[in-house]
Amino acid sequence: MSYFVECQNIGGFKFLTKCRHHYIIVDQPVEKGGDDSGPKPPELFIASLASCIGQVIVIFCQRHQISTQGMTLKVTWNKEPAPGKIKIELIIPTEITEESRKAIIRLSKQCPIHKLLHNPPIVEFCLKKEK
Repeated sequence: MSYFVECQNIGGFKFLTKCRHHYIIVDQPVEKGGDDSGPKPPELFIASLASCIGQVIVIFCQRHQISTQGMTLKVTWNKEPAPGKIKIELIIPTEITEESRKAIIRLSKQCPIHKLLHNPPIVEFCLKKEK
C-alpha cells in the first residue's frame, strides 16, 4: 500500500496539502511569521497519531459493544529534551473492564502511525525544477 499527498506553497509559511480529495492548510502562528490559518506540522503529526490510535480503539470497542460516544484522545508532545516524549490520554466516558482497558492500551500501540515511529521508513529527497 502507498500513500500520496501534495503540498503546495500558497504564500509565506502556508501550504495547501491535498490528501486524496481532502485539503488541509498547514501554517505557522503569527508570532512565527505565519497567518495561523492552519495547524503547524508537528500538530498535524500528533493529530495523525491520535486519530490513528482512536480508529484502532473504535474497532475494538465495536467488537466488544463498548460505546465510543464522547471518546477523546488528548495528546501532548514535549519536545525537550530531544527527542521528547509524547503522552496520550484516552478518555472513554463509559465503564470498561480491566481486561478491556489493558487490551485497548495494547492495541493502541498497533496503530500504523505508532508502529511507524518504532520502525521509521527511509526518507529520500529529490529536488526538481518543473518546466
